[in-house]
Amino acid sequence: MKITDAKVGVVYKEASEPYIVLKYSHTKMGRGTANIRLKVKNLITGVIQEKTYMNNSTLEEADVAKKTVQFLYKDNNSCSFMDMGDYSQFIISNENLTDELNFLRDGMMVVVTYFEDKPIAAKLATNEKYQVTYTEPGTKGDTSGKALKPATIDTGATVMVPLFINHKDEIIVNTDTGEYVERA
Repeated sequence: MKITDAKVGVVYKEASEPYIVLKYSHTKMGRGTANIRLKVKNLITGVIQEKTYMNNSTLEEADVAKKTVQFLYKDNNSCSFMDMGDYSQFIISNENLTDELNFLRDGMMVVVTYFEDKPIAAKLATNEKYQVTYTEPGTKGDTSGKALKPATIDTGATVMVPLFINHKDEIIVNTDTGEYVERA
C-alpha cells in the first residue's frame, strides 16, 4: 500500500510487527520532496513512536482481522474475553490495553484486532454510558468558563465532569480521550 493511504486507524506491518496509525501528517518543505510523519503504536509491545517516510514509500499491509467479542473480567496481568460465535475464551495482556483498561466493564462488547490469528488489541465504542459512583456536590456560585470537578465512574476511572453532575447520574464518556461528553 502507498504511504499516502496510511490514514488514522490503518494497520501495517514493519519488521514483522503490526503498527496502527494514530496520527497522520503530510509536510512539504520548499523544493524538497514531501514527507509523511506517522505517530504509530506497536500493537504487540504497545510502544508509541513517530516515524517519518518519504512520499513515494510503500508499506506492507498487515494480516489483521477484527471481531466483536464480550469482555469478561480483568486481573493483574491480563483481560479475558469470549468469542460469542463459538464461546471460546482468550486473554489479552494488560500492556496491550493501556488506554482501554480504565473503561472496560464486565459484559461489555468490544472489537478485538487479530494479527496472524492471535488477539492483540481491543477497541471500545467511542462513546459509552457509565454511572457516576462518587463525586463531590457541585458548589453554587458564579463560574466563568468551563468549571469541572473529578468524578469516579463505575469502572473505577476518574473523569472530569461539569459541576451539575451528581452521584448516581449516568454520563457519556469518550473512551478514546477519557473526556466527559454529555449527561445520558
